[in-house]
Amino acid sequence: MNVRRRFCRASCSAGWRGAAVLMAALLFSGPAAAQQAGDQVADRDLLYRSARSQHDAALAAWSVVEKQWNDAVDAHAQARRTGDTPRRDAALVRALDLAQELDRLERRVKDERAVLNSARNNFMAALDGRIDGLTRQLAAARTPADRANLTALIRNLENEQSDLEEDAQGQAVPVVVYFPAIQFDMRDTPQTLGYKAQLLRSKAEQSDSAMAHIDREIERIDRQLRRSRNAQSLVTGVERFGDIQVPVGAPNRRPPPGDVRARTDSTGVARPEMTPQQLIAELRLLRVQVQEAKRQFLQRAETFDGLIRSIG
Repeated sequence: MNVRRRFCRASCSAGWRGAAVLMAALLFSGPAAAQQAGDQVADRDLLYRSARSQHDAALAAWSVVEKQWNDAVDAHAQARRTGDTPRRDAALVRALDLAQELDRLERRVKDERAVLNSARNNFMAALDGRIDGLTRQLAAARTPADRANLTALIRNLENEQSDLEEDAQGQAVPVVVYFPAIQFDMRDTPQTLGYKAQLLRSKAEQSDSAMAHIDREIERIDRQLRRSRNAQSLVTGVERFGDIQVPVGAPNRRPPPGDVRARTDSTGVARPEMTPQQLIAELRLLRVQVQEAKRQFLQRAETFDGLIRSIG
């Protein structure tokens, strides 16, 4: 399976992020608590940004070799159609060599992604801690002014978390490709058939990694969705005390109508993003497709093994 990934930028602004968190700490905590909360969030923000940079560098290296691998597979298919046996065999050998390098780089990307995910989770946990503390204070707030200030800060921090979630969703979105060009050819030698079987098994192993990533994404989105519902329930209840107009998100940032944020597409038109429920449904469908691709890879590899035995 060909797993293509797209780059994503960290969409969070350090300036308003730090300002929102530190303001919350200074206004509604003691000096020591304010300093501790601000330092923790700032430290985890820096660790997250460093991990983001390392991950993107590894992903860029992987993308270069991934393109070379795809080119070699395409060259093999073209040579096969034209009957150019030497070029076909050379392209297959190159694809196999590149597959080994691609596997090495994928392991590096996987390791860097694990560090990035850990840094992001720690950063979100720090934000969670601030939101929980502010939510408790909101429940005990006595004046409309305090409720308005606390609600605004909670909304800002929740939007910060949403930005981090978008960054996570922008990672590693597998696209299922079955590589129909890797098929039996009457001119195949036992060695060539072995190369093809090995290449297909390599793709099957990558399918396992892709399915594990999809499972983690589903679990993460579902967990965050439950937490957001609980926090939103309290904020909504507090807003019923009066017509409290609070800022939402970063300065000058507002959600589109219907509370469904929009993202500009390649044509420059802002279109609504998928809801968490829609994204989970799409990921579950994608997992079924990846699982089917793995089954086909292994089935075709076994076919090549049988042909080798029959020839030999």
